[in-house]
Amino acid sequence: MNKTQLAIKNGRTIYTNNVFNNDTYKYNLLKLSSNKKLGKFIVKGRHINKPMYSLSLEERKTCPKSCFHWETCYGNNMPFAHRFEGNDKLMLRLENEIKLLSKKHEHGILIRLHVVGDFFSVKYVRFWKKLLGIYTNISIFGYTARTPFSPIGKEIVNLRNENWDNFSVRFSNSVIELTANSEKLLNSKRGLICPEQLDKTKNCSNCGLCWNKNIDNIIFKTH
Repeated sequence: MNKTQLAIKNGRTIYTNNVFNNDTYKYNLLKLSSNKKLGKFIVKGRHINKPMYSLSLEERKTCPKSCFHWETCYGNNMPFAHRFEGNDKLMLRLENEIKLLSKKHEHGILIRLHVVGDFFSVKYVRFWKKLLGIYTNISIFGYTARTPFSPIGKEIVNLRNENWDNFSVRFSNSVIELTANSEKLLNSKRGLICPEQLDKTKNCSNCGLCWNKNIDNIIFKTH
């Protein structure tokens, strides 16, 4: 059994040496983006001029096993990404960081949740609801493999319906409820193909379709 097969079987990342303890990690968990696909500063839309931050949790361990990309996870090709454990200590660290970032960037920030990993509990979704209520200049976008009818998915739907402008999270394992799906999962042409993947825009910061509520489905070419 090779390391990829072992990671799939154990529900872990391939790169377990790059999973960090939230107590001892000496840097910020939220990273100012240096990712070419994400970009550094939003250049259009309601988040214009905001810096892009990102967070990565351990893939598979925080994800539903029903994820379409359980075996072919994007994280399989990210050996250098720093991943964090999904637990109460994570939330404590993040709360302190968000407080400081909210003061540092009065105009606001946009956080990409999660480059790898997923919402791992109902409590974790409610944690973000609390923070977004306190720090109104903090915004989030991202995707989840949870289904909209699962306990975690229902919490995501509720928060999204209440506060889409600051919590633009699409479902990537469903064909309903504002989605962003692999072309193979969707098995149709309904929706818009990600412009970045078609080289029609430089990166997410130059696009903004994923946090546009008028776009029902974004189609991603399978990685």
